[in-house]
Amino acid sequence: MIDHEFPVLLGVSFGGMIGIEIARIVEVEKLIIISSAKSANELPQWMRIMGKFYLHKVLPTRSYKFTEKFDNNRLGITNEKELAVVNSYRKKLEPHLF
Repeated sequence: MIDHEFPVLLGVSFGGMIGIEIARIVEVEKLIIISSAKSANELPQWMRIMGKFYLHKVLPTRSYKFTEKFDNNRLGITNEKELAVVNSYRKKLEPHLF
């Protein structure tokens, strides 16, 4: 529940999309969206294709050893330092968060 009149909302990634939906219901002073898409047209093509053909229901959405190269490419990893950071997160995340 939002108790403030005309709140300022800030959303990062999926939180930005949620902020858009909240702003449709509650009048906000500002909506700040960081690293997110304002509409489906701004989603990467692979996400739009997955959604159009419901592939997200049959293909794995979490990172598996056999999908890591694809996942790394999708994340835009370009060097060993970035790869080390991503692998560190993969090891620490709880399985239900994938």
